[in-house]
Amino acid sequence: MAPSLSLQYYCLSPDNGRKPIRLLELLPCSTAAALKCRLIHVFLADNPPYQALRYCWGDNSNPVTIQCDTGTILVTQNLYAALLRLRKKQQHRTLWVDAICINQGDDSERIHQVRQMKDIYQAASRTLVWLGPDTDRT
Repeated sequence: MAPSLSLQYYCLSPDNGRKPIRLLELLPCSTAAALKCRLIHVFLADNPPYQALRYCWGDNSNPVTIQCDTGTILVTQNLYAALLRLRKKQQHRTLWVDAICINQGDDSERIHQVRQMKDIYQAASRTLVWLGPDTDRT
């Protein structure tokens, strides 16, 4: 699923060996309000602080909308549940999330970013793994 609705992805800076990526700043909220975030452009060579999120994209037949920058973006329900669980009450959380941080509608960017995923995960301060929401059996 190309996860966009009205979000305008801006081109990443030329690589020049510094490995440009986008990071997601998940904005804080102390209520059950809808998720809000912003995308920031950084270079892996600058060692930006972030956590990477690993998860199963899940079923994309019923996507959920997230407010991102001045637009909206569609994500799977599984990713939405993960971001809701990871959102902090008082401070933003900086994450790398493949479905959002890579422009899935741009084949050239997607190929380039996928090739550096090993570096992205290695540079993260930690990798968070989302297996899904709690159930009666877990």
